[in-house]
Amino acid sequence: MTLEESVAKFNLGYLSMSQFPKIAMQQLENGVESESLIILAGMSDEDNSFEIKEYLDCAIAELNIERYEGNDAAFVLANYYVQEFKSGNLSIGDTVSRITNYCWYNNSVEIVSDKYRFDSIKFAGIIAVWYDYVEIDEFTDWVKRSKKSLAQLKSEMELELKTDLLFWESEFLQNTLAEIKNRNV
Repeated sequence: MTLEESVAKFNLGYLSMSQFPKIAMQQLENGVESESLIILAGMSDEDNSFEIKEYLDCAIAELNIERYEGNDAAFVLANYYVQEFKSGNLSIGDTVSRITNYCWYNNSVEIVSDKYRFDSIKFAGIIAVWYDYVEIDEFTDWVKRSKKSLAQLKSEMELELKTDLLFWESEFLQNTLAEIKNRNV
């Protein structure tokens, strides 16, 4: 996870300030350098959070990193999870779960929609299949009627989730991220 993505995750409330010394160390190990990042990496998770924040703010400024909040932070973090899926680091179930739980079920994110909660971000179809996927069991009526094994149904749903997620990324998420980046230039 880049520092920009980590800041987005922090702004969504899923990281604490005390985690940034470790994140800074990971950034240095990945070849990202700045004077404040080096100092931050040398700090401990038990250091004063105001001091950690001071060096984090300086590192963000030195590295010219954007601070995304609200919906923008959610899209940046969702993109991170999609890229982790594409690189084989996350399963499709974990990817959709993290996008749903860490990006869209958040008090600082507002999704405006007339019909379904996820329509305006084009995620309604994905979330519907995902809910069926995580709640599937052999005693559900539609599973019994399908005359397919649980494994077959899960495999079909995983394929549908993969296809839909990659389509969502190419047709919606990438355009949305481009708009966000252009707004913040």
